[in-house]
Formats: sequence, C-alpha cells, structure tokens
Amino acid sequence: ITEKNTKLTESNRKLETVTKENSENEKVLEQLLKEFKELGENWIQLRKIVQGNYFQLSKIHAYLTRSDVVDMARRINKSFADSEDNPNLSFVIYEDYDPNKPTIEE
Repeated sequence: ITEKNTKLTESNRKLETVTKENSENEKVLEQLLKEFKELGENWIQLRKIVQGNYFQLSKIHAYLTRSDVVDMARRINKSFADSEDNPNLSFVIYEDYDPNKPTIEE
C-alpha cells in the first residue's frame, strides 16, 4: 500500500506539473493570438490607407513616365481626399519638375 501510495503521489506531482505547464502555455498562446489579431487588424488598416479607394500598389511599374506618375499621384490624392479613412494622406507633387535636372529624391 505504501509503495502504491508513493507511486500515486509521484503521478499526482507529475500531473500537477503538466497541468501548470499547460496553463502557462495557454496563457502564452492567448497572448500570441491577441498580438496576431492586432497585427492582422493593423495590416488591414494599413492596406486600406495605402490603397485608397481605387488604387493598388501592384499597378505601379518602374517604367512609368513622369507625366503618368504625376497623373496617377493626382488621382490618388483625389481618392484620399474623398476617402473617410485618411483624408490628410497625399503625395507631394512638384510642379516645377525639370526632367533634365535630377531631384534629391531621385
């Protein structure tokens, strides 16, 4: 009986340890899920801001001409101005742009 009692006590200790570890793991998992959800929500908001109402980043290509870029920037600015998400976000367009004179940004 003593031997069985000792084994049972050891089993109970192991079970308590496993239960405690599981509880800690659940807390960590809950925190990770919460952070992942927040990250997902932030990503959705960022995509909404970047895309505006009509615009997708995937449609920009390196070979666009200067006038195409300015025209697109104006359309994007208009879509952001019309948007309730972030009406203050816009591209700065330099009207005195000279294609023969590189700007600092380029």
